[in-house]
Amino acid sequence: MWSRNIYDSIKKSLQFQLTVNIVVVLSAFIGACIVRDSPLRGVQMLWIYLIMNILALLALIIEVPTEELLTCEPYRRIQPIISRTMMKKIIGHTIYQLVVMLFILLAGPKIFNIDDGRPVDSIFKPSQHFTMIFNVFVLMTLFNAINCRKIHDEKNIFHGISKNSIFYGIWIITFIVQIVLVQYSSFIFSCVALTFEQWIWCLLFGVSVLLWNQMLNLIPVTRNMPILGASNVYELALRGELDREEQSRPEASLTKDKHFDHQE
Repeated sequence: MWSRNIYDSIKKSLQFQLTVNIVVVLSAFIGACIVRDSPLRGVQMLWIYLIMNILALLALIIEVPTEELLTCEPYRRIQPIISRTMMKKIIGHTIYQLVVMLFILLAGPKIFNIDDGRPVDSIFKPSQHFTMIFNVFVLMTLFNAINCRKIHDEKNIFHGISKNSIFYGIWIITFIVQIVLVQYSSFIFSCVALTFEQWIWCLLFGVSVLLWNQMLNLIPVTRNMPILGASNVYELALRGELDREEQSRPEASLTKDKHFDHQE
């Protein structure tokens, strides 16, 4: 049970980290194409990666094994570590978070009645516009960490969370630090303090990740979804090794000699 729990914890960490990395890279690329600049600053990305590493390594991996693990089927030796369900969640959350960030980037100034923070003449200035993008992404990342606690399409993502005090302790501390960074460290993190109403909007976008995860659970996972991982390469290599062992056996060589003599 402990080995299966460790394996699941590694998968949780991978799902969380891959989602964050893909969103950061694609948002920087799309932002550079649309507004000729990344919506996230370099220092902000450092904070995001710090969150990712702390939550992934300390919070998600340290999970207490539950009795439900005994009812699960054992993992095969050649089974991909990134399952089809995980791939569905990674792709689904990546698309959703990118759509939300692009929505705020393009339509945020009109909807939230704030100044457009897009750089003019390649000069970037801190603004509430880009601060909301940064804040929303961090909150979506935090709430997605709760989603990543369950990797088998479980509906109750909060099941057993009270037993992992390290997880919700780090989660709460990270949330408080995020508030302090946005409101009181504008010079360092290129942020402008947000109003109470803007914080409510940011929280709503963050919580919406939990609802989106429930919608993803309704999408069935089919075997037609291609997955190519290290296990597939290992399986092909294993087959080749078995073939070579079969050919190197004395019985195999005798069979070949008899077949050759029979032809003569």
